Amino acid sequence: MYANRAYNSLYNLSGGTNSFTIETWYYETTKSYDCTIVDKGNYNYLFMVRNQNLSNPVGLSFYNLNIGWLYAESAVVPVQQWCHIAMTRSGSTYKFFINGVLKQTITNSTSLYQNNSNFAIGQQSPDSCKRYTNEQ
Repeated sequence: MYANRAYNSLYNLSGGTNSFTIETWYYETTKSYDCTIVDKGNYNYLFMVRNQNLSNPVGLSFYNLNIGWLYAESAVVPVQQWCHIAMTRSGSTYKFFINGVLKQTITNSTSLYQNNSNFAIGQQSPDSCKRYTNEQ
């Protein structure tokens, strides 16, 4: 299942340098390659789970056009159990959590790119990318 919404300023990350939190409950039945949690526009910002990936590190990851990928390789999401996953940014510090436990901290002071694109939950933009439905 996924949801896609037209642009609304409420979906922006409150400016390129402000603090934010993205969190959800997550259950994965089998190790999937790239499972999108949220994506704004064409990779404006993208938070995803990578549990089985041949070309990139596994774990939670965040992408933004200005900074590229942040890989939290210590934040590998368990399979076949509910877990609460989250990432936060405060100043230049990104933190990645699983079940309330801090798994990795990454520092990057680059201002985030933003635009007026659509917002998706469980789907990458554009529509031709994978949706989180446990499809391969």
